[in-house]
Amino acid sequence: MGFISTLGARQAAYELDVLRGRYRTTEGGQVVDKDLTEIATIARNTAGGRFNEQGLFELVPANTPRIDYDPITKAIRGWLIEQPSTNLFPRSADLSRCTAVRCTLQANAGVAPDGTLTAARMSVTSEFDPLISRSVAVSGGLAGKTITFSVFINCDNTTQKIGLYVYGWTNTEQVAFKQFDAVAGWRRYQITQTFTSAATSTGVTVRVDMADGVNPVAGSSMLLWGGQVELQAWASSHIPTPALFSSRAGAAVYLDEGGTLRTAAVNEGRTRAYAVDSSGMVRPIGLLVEPQATNYFLGSSAISAMNTLQNATVAADTTIAPDGTKTADTVTMTGVASSGVYRSNVVSVADLCVWSVYLKPLTGDGIVRVGLDGGGFTTNGPQYAVFDLLNGNIVSATQYATPTLERLPNGWWRCGCSAPISNASNPQQSVVIYGQNTTTKSFAAWGGQLEKGSVPTSYIATAGATVTRAADVFTEPAVTRGMDAITANNSAAWLDPDKGTVLVEFTTFSTVEYPGVYTLAPDFFMYADTANKRTGISGRGSAGQLFRSVAQLQDTVIRRADSYDLQGMASAQGGTTVGSNTLAQTAKATGLGIGFGGAYRLNGHLRLLRYYPLRVTDIERETLSS
Repeated sequence: MGFISTLGARQAAYELDVLRGRYRTTEGGQVVDKDLTEIATIARNTAGGRFNEQGLFELVPANTPRIDYDPITKAIRGWLIEQPSTNLFPRSADLSRCTAVRCTLQANAGVAPDGTLTAARMSVTSEFDPLISRSVAVSGGLAGKTITFSVFINCDNTTQKIGLYVYGWTNTEQVAFKQFDAVAGWRRYQITQTFTSAATSTGVTVRVDMADGVNPVAGSSMLLWGGQVELQAWASSHIPTPALFSSRAGAAVYLDEGGTLRTAAVNEGRTRAYAVDSSGMVRPIGLLVEPQATNYFLGSSAISAMNTLQNATVAADTTIAPDGTKTADTVTMTGVASSGVYRSNVVSVADLCVWSVYLKPLTGDGIVRVGLDGGGFTTNGPQYAVFDLLNGNIVSATQYATPTLERLPNGWWRCGCSAPISNASNPQQSVVIYGQNTTTKSFAAWGGQLEKGSVPTSYIATAGATVTRAADVFTEPAVTRGMDAITANNSAAWLDPDKGTVLVEFTTFSTVEYPGVYTLAPDFFMYADTANKRTGISGRGSAGQLFRSVAQLQDTVIRRADSYDLQGMASAQGGTTVGSNTLAQTAKATGLGIGFGGAYRLNGHLRLLRYYPLRVTDIERETLSS
């Protein structure tokens, strides 16, 4: 049957050694090496997530094994096998859409665990309990249901505390709270709440605090990504829930993979949008969707048309702009205080607006002031931000100004400043680009945009009239990951129906029910009993026997060997005999199912599975399982 008789050198007739990447089966009486997909049938009707060898999260196609790695150590964790689950959290990658209290949220502000520039930054504005929250509908309401909320967080300050909440969205119903010590780098945090039958809410609110009990210093921040809400008692592998584009009534601009601004046509989704990270690398952000916005700044590419030049000169069309055209102008500040360019009365609205412009330092110290002025700001005075574009820093901002700084390729930066008006009786808003100090300097300038809101949206080109970019129409569906169903191939060539030994090594992250490890069809399966912290064999007509207790089941490596023959079964785990013939039922194996037992999936990692076509001795089982 394809094995060598001595235990030390004996080869299994069938082997899945996931940690070593060694997969073997028996053909023609000989044990041969194969690819994993040649010796096991993998059925999963959807894509599924895993961390790859580089520690990056990725989706693998349907019906493909998920060999999973630790994102921190890059060590292999095993073959990820799970039950189906649905993520109810809309647009899981974009937590900038949460409600922010005593903090701000910036989209696409950091590199996420999947390598995209989609992590949102939560920045503290008040030292008292800053938080973000999101409400998620749950079909049929919360009564009697278990909810797990998980999220990836990368905290700047590792002395900080992070708090997670889950509660019914009606009157903050049945609150669950858990506090964590922040650790360096990306980590996934999770909290579970089981709602009683008295719960009346039809949805759940999930919340991240920074943090109860230990209030952070204003200016502290952390990155967030990968929100997930599931109807089960543990967090399964991440299930992305991207938005699905439907339509848009006009053209819209996005940054392509080469770092150039491109225009998507009417009803063309900006599905391959990119942004630039802090190191200058162009990274994907996926589908770009935005609300309607209007650019009130006329002649957006013609900074030379600013109506006031104050101790400054402007030369038109001197430099290649971010859209690849030679339409950027050169603004030279002559070194006199407040030298620069100014356009008065761009718009007269009482709404909060943000002024943004693309700038590239050419000569001098790279220090520039971008801000708002005019009749709407007479009470609190002009509001502006100062940027250092040689080093890519926000230097300072006035009391009511909120600055933004976005990097682009080829030395370009998009500088933004928003501020509320302080004189509603005369809400004229003017825009400025000043040199800030008395140093002579010059900048390439292009793409002015004044729009309602607190942060700049994608560029909207204008000529002699304002232009409105239409809203993207899209849906935010929940996404279900299918079940992993795996069976060993061609078992008739190597599986002895009357006798054999199965050696298995696995971990599980399930916290409830009975995660199944393998099945000897049709009568037996090996499983973990999470409620009682043990493993066992379930036989025909048996509730479970051959139990072996463990101190900690979740995320613990379990190694177990089970033998069967016509007299019954015997097992060893961790080098110790579990029992001998205590499951005295006639065993008759016709197939081997992998990563499940009965109706339950492993919900964890299979590290090793071997089948030996004989019943080994007690001592041999102890040796195999140690």
